[in-house]
Amino acid sequence: MNAAGPIVMHSGPIVVHTAPVLYTSDTATTVIAVLGLLFALASLGWQAWTFRLSGSRVRVEIARGLKSETHAVTMPPTATAQQIEDVRSQGFTQRVLAVTVSNSGRGETSIASVDVLLPRGGGVSESVHEPPLPFRLVGESEQTWYFDARLADGYVRVFDEVLPKDKPPTARGRVRLGGREKPILSRNKVELIGPEYG
Repeated sequence: MNAAGPIVMHSGPIVVHTAPVLYTSDTATTVIAVLGLLFALASLGWQAWTFRLSGSRVRVEIARGLKSETHAVTMPPTATAQQIEDVRSQGFTQRVLAVTVSNSGRGETSIASVDVLLPRGGGVSESVHEPPLPFRLVGESEQTWYFDARLADGYVRVFDEVLPKDKPPTARGRVRLGGREKPILSRNKVELIGPEYG
């Protein structure tokens, strides 16, 4: 025992708050706090958006066309036989498949390979690409590679027996980027053999 006497403890009332209570004595302080929160969220959204734009964003498209010795013309899918013949009469005699790679992002990327993907997993490429590969594609730019359409037509004729007969054979552009395993395919397809191109 303590010489001074026993220690007596008195317990006080226990107060339990069941819901958070916000006491504001100044409306201006509350408005400034809410505005600060909104600006912080807007800033976070802006940073996420600019980060997304800072990299490369690659898109691939394919088109049929005709080529001369020095120039090429791509044709819309709706081109008539007469329109194609008019273009041929101007010296565009070689049929081509044009694969265009666009980089709409701000960052650059390396194009490791470009080819034409054919039915049943086949493909057409060139032994010499122009421009040569690998190719550095800077941000906000595009580049087109041309492939001899006769090679794709020949592939279809060889594998005609195993290709589906209910729809015409189609081709897509295929691009591989440096450091990336999965290729990027064109969103659109083109029919390979049309009577107007025969």
